[in-house]
Amino acid sequence: MAIEVEPPIFTVLLRGLLLVNSSNAREAHWGDRVRRAAPQRGQALMMVQAALRKPGVWERVGRGKLPAFTSLKMKKPFVDLNPLLVRITRISPGYLDHDDGVNISAKHVRDGVADALCVDDRDARISWRYAQRACKDGEQAALVEVFLRVRCPCCESEVAAFKS
Repeated sequence: MAIEVEPPIFTVLLRGLLLVNSSNAREAHWGDRVRRAAPQRGQALMMVQAALRKPGVWERVGRGKLPAFTSLKMKKPFVDLNPLLVRITRISPGYLDHDDGVNISAKHVRDGVADALCVDDRDARISWRYAQRACKDGEQAALVEVFLRVRCPCCESEVAAFKS
């Protein structure tokens, strides 16, 4: 029995973000990493919040009222979320190691998405997947897609509602 693929609940394209794996860059000063992290996290937070405010989106993502979370300094309110799968795609001229390089490069975007959903990024209600694809030089971006997780009709295990 085939699982029908549902379209994402919402998609956000973060243009101009160059996601790099800085974990092995020992020559980089810690301040350089901070200056790169803040805009990535902030852009992801703002764009996902804007997507959540569109009519009909929040009703599919969570239950209850959409929380008013506007600052990283605020305590995150409790949010009743549906089980979600978030796929972050790194769009860049070069490729990173798929085992951990892509995951590490998308860390700040992941934090921003979790902030917008008012949860910690290790919350069990959210599963994270990573991908990468090529583009021309100067057209780098990050693509965030949010899907509902579903139960497999064959084995009753929880699976993503998309083809990887």
